[in-house]
Amino acid sequence: STSLQNEYASFSRESWPDNLSTLEGVRIGIPREFFVEELPKEGLRNWIAAADALQNAGASIVEVSVPSIKDALPAYYVIASAEASSNLSRYDGVEFGYRDSETID
Repeated sequence: STSLQNEYASFSRESWPDNLSTLEGVRIGIPREFFVEELPKEGLRNWIAAADALQNAGASIVEVSVPSIKDALPAYYVIASAEASSNLSRYDGVEFGYRDSETID
């Protein structure tokens, strides 16, 4: 297996210490590259409402830049296709397929 077996901390509200009732001191970055022209107005309103809710809970909202994000989707498609091809290659018929005893390699 290629997965780590480490335990990860929970970041749900239930796991916060009892004395932490706000997000005071938490800084949340919102990538400016996510505000694209194709983003529906409702999506933008929800995005802004979520940022406002976080800010009202005490977090500071900062704009950040992730210029390489434009390459993420094309990279995902290349990696996903390569991974699927690699995983499916084990079923290429060489070991599991029909073998004719009279076939010359």
